[in-house]
Amino acid sequence: SKIGTVMSVTNSKLDIAPEIVVQSTANQTTDGTGTPKVLTILNKELVDNYNAYSNGIFTSPISGVYMIVLSFQTTSTNTSNYSANNVIGVWNDTTNKWVARINDTDMSINTTNKIRTSKLLTAINMTVGTNYSIRFIAGVSGSTTNTFTVLGNTSLVTTQNSPSIIRIIRVK
Repeated sequence: SKIGTVMSVTNSKLDIAPEIVVQSTANQTTDGTGTPKVLTILNKELVDNYNAYSNGIFTSPISGVYMIVLSFQTTSTNTSNYSANNVIGVWNDTTNKWVARINDTDMSINTTNKIRTSKLLTAINMTVGTNYSIRFIAGVSGSTTNTFTVLGNTSLVTTQNSPSIIRIIRVK
């Protein structure tokens, strides 16, 4: 009953890979305080063949190895006296830890970044029933003045489609 990539055929039964492709629809900004924030602007679902994704959270429907593709356009502000290290990636909601992430360490002291593109292509093990959220946090830990913004389809971006997109697909 699923539509998607066929991984195998066993006893005439198709094994269809769980897959999501989701774009952002607006901008979302965070600072450097607390736990990394869930990217709730990732809500334009293009593919979700197992109905496993909602508001920045992917619930693994089958254990296995998943390919993760993240591509985000971002901008940030650093008003501190320290270099910033913005982070964006996949967070395991059970263990409260990053399982895949991009670190942007090229944020100079007291600057405002131009639009940047961050990309991640990796593969990780995911466990059935576990929630994995797409999260981000700004530069200097504890700072409320450093900001990190993921861009969606807004006036800052001259494209018809969102410049920020994720894809998660089971490959094994």
